[in-house]
Amino acid sequence: MRYRFKYYNTTFKVLSYILIPVINVIIVSLIVGALTKILLFFGIDNIIHNHTMDSLYQDVIIYVSLAWNLVYIFFPKGVIVKENSLIIARYCITLRNFKFRIRVRFEDIESVNVNYNNLNLSKYYGAELVPLGDSNYNVELTLKNGKKLFFSIWDAEAFCQKFAEQIHK
Repeated sequence: MRYRFKYYNTTFKVLSYILIPVINVIIVSLIVGALTKILLFFGIDNIIHNHTMDSLYQDVIIYVSLAWNLVYIFFPKGVIVKENSLIIARYCITLRNFKFRIRVRFEDIESVNVNYNNLNLSKYYGAELVPLGDSNYNVELTLKNGKKLFFSIWDAEAFCQKFAEQIHK
């Protein structure tokens, strides 16, 4: 079963389809730039001409950014509940988590609750896994190792109730 992400409002949802792809291009550019600097440090410019390296650098940025953004725009995002785990499919990165799809096994979960407190005013600022998601209404998933995951979905109360039953089976 899949639960859709909840955004603060419709404007934020539309903005997510504009801002996240721009951020994805910036992140890809930074990563490819860092890798290029490392390769240049090891003397790749002696093997490959500078013009070829610049062209390759631009092509990698364009194709990887395009692929990443197409995945973000067209793949279904949300929380997918499987038999023994749940997958938080978001296809982007945030301040505290760099994974596109976060898989959590039921046996690793300590508790699941609805959080009505504003995350922006708490020590968990930046912990919301849904970019531009509703930071006042989200699910707080506490793992046995102490890590907390926050994600905003529609009908969080029903999710928590159903999920708590599934964990205690």
